[in-house]
Amino acid sequence: MKKHIIELCGWVGVVCVLLAYGLVTFGVFASVSLPYVLLNIVGAGGIIVSSLAKKDFQPVVLNILWLSIALVGLVTLAA
Repeated sequence: MKKHIIELCGWVGVVCVLLAYGLVTFGVFASVSLPYVLLNIVGAGGIIVSSLAKKDFQPVVLNILWLSIALVGLVTLAA
């Protein structure tokens, strides 16, 4: 069961990151909007969980940085 939850986290993460990118690319969201930032936070977090479980550290590093950037964006939006 735990393995399925971790897999689900990874897939949800991938869908969120791709959805965020697609919606910004097609002009549905602004790149400084709350939905865009939240999709990136959820997406990066899900990929981190999945990648850590698989001991696949390149995506972990990439998504920690992606998550950090999104969190800075969130703080900027809140200010």
